[in-house]
Amino acid sequence: LGTANALTSRFRLIDDRLTEIQDATNQQIESTVGQINAYAEQIAKMNEQIEQIKAGRSDMRPNDLIDQRGNLIAELNKLVKVTVVPTKGDMVNVYIGKGQSLVVDTSASKLSAGPSNDDPQRYDVYYDLAGNDVRILPDMLEGGALGGLLNFRDSALMTARNGVGRIAMTMSETFNAQHRLGQD
Repeated sequence: LGTANALTSRFRLIDDRLTEIQDATNQQIESTVGQINAYAEQIAKMNEQIEQIKAGRSDMRPNDLIDQRGNLIAELNKLVKVTVVPTKGDMVNVYIGKGQSLVVDTSASKLSAGPSNDDPQRYDVYYDLAGNDVRILPDMLEGGALGGLLNFRDSALMTARNGVGRIAMTMSETFNAQHRLGQD
């Protein structure tokens, strides 16, 4: 009984540690989404400034702003894989994942992170579409820090949690079966 209690305590400790890792991963997802939104806002403002300069004098090219925007896009690309499409003048549109628009001309879309409808302990990424939060599937956000966090959570962390749960369940079933046989 003492060994069984020690084993049960060990399973609880492992589960607690995995829960801590999941909570930290959720916080990192939320923080990364906040950074993505900040970069998107800055890129949209840069687009607006570039457009204003071009409207004032068509022969003037806002090279410094274009370079700064390029640096912002490079930093954004570290967080989530982006596709950049040039538009009118020197503006760009920025898309993430499999084509979700993040920056269109001078406006930026918002992402959010929050509890999943399937599992409230797991955070998902949502896209604001006309005031409605639409879940972005993790496999649609490949690359960058956000893609890495989602991949870690869905593959390594969930596999570990499920594996520990299966081991605990098998061990308890085996112990219970032995107890049902009685003691000689």
